[in-house]
Amino acid sequence: MAAVAYGHKNRDPLTPFTEADWTVDEPKSKISPYVRSKVRAERAAWDFLEKLPEEQRFELATVNPTLVIGPLLWKQECTSAEVLTMLLMREMPAVPDVRLPMVDIRDVVRAHVAAMTVPQAAGKRCLVSSHGSAMLDSSVLLAAEFKKHGYNPPTAKLPTWLLKVASVFDSRAAASASEAGKVGEKKRACARPHVRVA
Repeated sequence: MAAVAYGHKNRDPLTPFTEADWTVDEPKSKISPYVRSKVRAERAAWDFLEKLPEEQRFELATVNPTLVIGPLLWKQECTSAEVLTMLLMREMPAVPDVRLPMVDIRDVVRAHVAAMTVPQAAGKRCLVSSHGSAMLDSSVLLAAEFKKHGYNPPTAKLPTWLLKVASVFDSRAAASASEAGKVGEKKRACARPHVRVA
C-alpha cells in the first residue's frame, strides 16, 4: 500500500482506499524514501507500458500489500518485518497510537499468482489487506508470546504529542505522527477474506 495510502492530508480516515488512489508524491509530502520509491516505481511501470507502441504492449498487474506478516524464508529482514523486530527489540519505550493494516505473506503470494494467471487482473492494481490492528495490540500480543524468550516489547501507548515532537528528529516518527490518533484505519474498498480479482 506504499504506492497508495500515504500523503493524503485531510482525508476522512473511514474512507476506504481503492485501486484509483495513489500516494501523494510531492516535494513537501512527509513520506519516507521507501514509500517514495514504491510509488515512483509503480508509476514508472505503468508509464512505460503506456508509452509502448500498441504491438509491443504486454499485460501488467501490480500487487500492493499492506504490512506483510508471516513466516520469512531467510534471515534478511524486509521492511514489513522491521516493524515487528522494532517492537520485539524494544527500539521504542512506548507504542504510537496508530493502526497497522496487515496481510499474511501467504495471501500476498496468492495475490501474485492470481495477478499472473487470472485474465481479468491485467491492467489492474491489486490492493491486498485484511483488517487493521492497533500497533499497541500487536505489541501486547508479541509481549505475551515472546517475553518468556527474553524479549520485552513495549506495552504502553506513546502520547501523540510526544510522537509529534519526536517526528521533528526522526523520519520514522514523522510517518507515524501523521496517522496517530486517527479513529479509522486504512483499508481497501473490497477487502475479502480470500484473494480474488474483482
